[in-house]
Amino acid sequence: MNIPPRKLSRADDLEQWLFEFQVFAKANLYDTARQSDVLPALLDAEILKVYQSANLYDEPSSAEKLQKIIALLRETWAASDAMSASFRLFESAVLLPGQHPRDLCSNLDGYLVKARPTLSTSDREYLVLQKLLGCLPVDVSSILRLFTDLPLKSLADKAGILMSDNHALPKSNSVCSISENGTDLNNSVRPPIDSTKKTEEVNSIARNSPKDPMTEVMDRLSKLEGMFSQALMNPRQPTNETPQRWRITCDRCGAAGHKAKDCRGQARCTSCGARGHVGRICPNRNTGNNYNTSSRYISSTFNPNNISGDIPFTLTEFCIGGRALIDTGSSTSIINARLAKVTSVFPTSLILKTANGSRLDTTGQGWFTVSFSDLELRWLFVVSDQIPYDMIIGRDILSSHSLTVEVSPKTVTLRKNIVSCVDNLLLDISVKANLAFKTSISQLANKYEALFSKGDCDYGRCNLEPLKIDTGDSLPLKSKPYDIPIHLKAEVDRQIQSMLRTGAISPCKSSWVSPIVLVKKKNNSYRLCVDYRKLNNVTVKDKYPLPNIEEIFDRFSRFKSIFHYRFKSKTAFIPYPGAGLYQFNVLPFGLCNAPPAFQRMMNKVLEGIPGCAVYLDDVIIFSENEAHHLKTLHNVFEAIHRAGLKLNREKCKFGYGEIEFMGYIVSDRGLHANTDSVKPILDWKAPTNTTNLKSFLGMCTFYHRFIRNMATIAAPLYDLLKKGNPWFWSESCNSSFEKLKDRLSNIPTISFPDPHKEFVVNCDASHVAMGAVLSQYNETELVPISFASKSFSSSQKNYSTIDKECCAIVFAVRKFRKYLLGKKFIILTDHNPLVSLRNLKDPRGRRARWLMELEEFDYEIKHLAGNHNVVADTLSRPVAAIYLGVEPDHRYEQHQDKAIGEVIKIISGENVNMSNISEQAEAFLKGRGNLFVSDGCLYHRGRRGIQYKSSPPFIAML
Repeated sequence: MNIPPRKLSRADDLEQWLFEFQVFAKANLYDTARQSDVLPALLDAEILKVYQSANLYDEPSSAEKLQKIIALLRETWAASDAMSASFRLFESAVLLPGQHPRDLCSNLDGYLVKARPTLSTSDREYLVLQKLLGCLPVDVSSILRLFTDLPLKSLADKAGILMSDNHALPKSNSVCSISENGTDLNNSVRPPIDSTKKTEEVNSIARNSPKDPMTEVMDRLSKLEGMFSQALMNPRQPTNETPQRWRITCDRCGAAGHKAKDCRGQARCTSCGARGHVGRICPNRNTGNNYNTSSRYISSTFNPNNISGDIPFTLTEFCIGGRALIDTGSSTSIINARLAKVTSVFPTSLILKTANGSRLDTTGQGWFTVSFSDLELRWLFVVSDQIPYDMIIGRDILSSHSLTVEVSPKTVTLRKNIVSCVDNLLLDISVKANLAFKTSISQLANKYEALFSKGDCDYGRCNLEPLKIDTGDSLPLKSKPYDIPIHLKAEVDRQIQSMLRTGAISPCKSSWVSPIVLVKKKNNSYRLCVDYRKLNNVTVKDKYPLPNIEEIFDRFSRFKSIFHYRFKSKTAFIPYPGAGLYQFNVLPFGLCNAPPAFQRMMNKVLEGIPGCAVYLDDVIIFSENEAHHLKTLHNVFEAIHRAGLKLNREKCKFGYGEIEFMGYIVSDRGLHANTDSVKPILDWKAPTNTTNLKSFLGMCTFYHRFIRNMATIAAPLYDLLKKGNPWFWSESCNSSFEKLKDRLSNIPTISFPDPHKEFVVNCDASHVAMGAVLSQYNETELVPISFASKSFSSSQKNYSTIDKECCAIVFAVRKFRKYLLGKKFIILTDHNPLVSLRNLKDPRGRRARWLMELEEFDYEIKHLAGNHNVVADTLSRPVAAIYLGVEPDHRYEQHQDKAIGEVIKIISGENVNMSNISEQAEAFLKGRGNLFVSDGCLYHRGRRGIQYKSSPPFIAML
């Protein structure tokens, strides 16, 4: 068998054609490699050019090549031009001879699904209904308009009945003729042809037709031609007499041709809107309840209390004014023939129809320059003398010039669009941006409309180097599928089918198998995730580094506008037993090398574009002004377009002065913490073990650059984590814990460093810690850029005051080296002797080493009185306050503990019943040789010991 399917063209349904191709390939026993060579031969010239431009022809035959070709075809079909082609098919569709209206509806619905996949079912049915009524004969569509509330399928079936041969033929006008010899046949009146008899003849022809379709059609045409000739030669005498049947009028609905008992209509009154009667016999006709003017028609009768739907305009070239109706229901803009007389009008073949299906006569077309208040445009108008206004502004003008109709009390205003849309999806543009900037962003987004994802399954297809999973010498790993709840299997199947349709995954035969899990998201939907832990354990790790967040923030100096966006993001997995085996064609979640590979790819995509930064799928564009912002935005869009990536429209923000980025709030004022991110730390309860404490300190460290004296405030907490130190949550620990939370609740805004301004470093030291602040002058105010602090080591605590202050300077210069090296800066200190630090004679030891280290910097030390050096002084003091807290009453604490109290009594020689002592006391007494009591306190090897109620039974030495 070697009968190939038809060639694939743009007008074909791609998925249906691929199915037919698979049937053909299976019948010819083609493997996937053979299919990759056969499939391109079945593409028409236009699609073949797309295949040729993708450089797939020279690739060897393989299953991978086949998947690439299919992915390319799907991407091509998903493009906007394919959607437009489907919509053109919808617009040009007609009811073919012998085609049932229900089949036409099915075709129309299919076209709309491909052209506008985001349309709701109700909107799609409405458009199909209107198109169906336009395709039907006027006499049939006028009847069906009375039943528009019925389901679409029912309405199509009624249309089929009305148009069938068995239905009564529609009433037609009499046809008169002149004989060939010139005799007027109107004087020779013959009886009219009985319509019932005619119908019986037609049905008889159909019953006696031969089986061959072509012969049947020819015979029927021959018979009908004879009947038609007879009708021409035997005209019905024109008469004004009304047929008997049409003299009857229904008392219920008001229509002619039947009595009330036979009424089956669902007519809606055009006056009050109720069903069961027509407008001319409406009982509410004079009550003012006018259905026409409220809900059904676009234009209504004049009411002084209604909003005026027209606006003034001027024909600029001729200084002629008038009023124009803004009609969003009209696809064409029309001008009254009265005004068109002032210029030349050329003929047109356009045929216009009104909302009720009647024809609107036109006299031609002409170009006119029209101004509406502050808006002027030139447009090709259709000329007609049958419109009640001077001009009608239709959707063609509104769409072409991105105009918005604003309705306010008593007025309607026409102006430029404030918010543009990309494929009917609104962009998130800052409301503070000016109108010109918004318009420019909208136009740029419309130009790159294909960049924005149309939904969760509309993935990008990156054309750069794909991710390779290097597992070294490891043997393939297979994992059993996890149990999926019965009621969730349908959800798994749905997601699998969805990803198969979009090409995100494909069936495979692999020796590597991983299981899946369903993770519930915040909106109660489920995300399908693959457990790649075993695969990750044997994968050679990619060492490509991720960007330093602080370095990204340092680049934000002097910006005013921000654009932030995110991207949409191979390995075999099995959903559940019997569900098949699939592999990803796009980068999935869960692979250990996915982040570094994605970062490398993004750095390559945006390489050489200034004013933008990227951290994985977060990209931010920062600019000093709007013109530079638009230029950078265009370059980024173009780079993303060339790479074949997609943007997540819902997470794109344009023109904002403040956004959330990497857990921080970034604005033109500086950087501050996100309140929502800090709240979990503020709600943290006091830690009860080292693991809990490590988690808390880890969260605080993320915001260390905002916290003055972070290291020094947390010193008691870090002491608890030192190896060998027992767990004891003291008052100083609790004070440190609460103070950290307090600082986090009042996080200041820190500025971005400006390399064009001079840096100022404030330094100070206490007897236990040192602190520093990097600042710059913002006009007259000194604003902080970063805070730093550090506790002194045990040896540093023994330094002299001048050495501690000098050590603080060295610490600050080391900490802020990347900002200070290469440009002069100021050091402010409240220790006056340091002003002459460079003039020390014969420096030795550490002072000499410090001076040598500082020599590579260009600095000037200035004295700042202690009462003015508040910030740095504050950084160095809290730890001292913590250590100088109230000394606990150890004697009282020990006696409050039952076990230690018993040990103290035994060591002191008091009479104690040894059989009644606690197990903890017995454990303590095992080391009795090292225990002694002094001043009522128990000591172990010279150090005071105490039993802590919140810890396991042991002695912690203080």
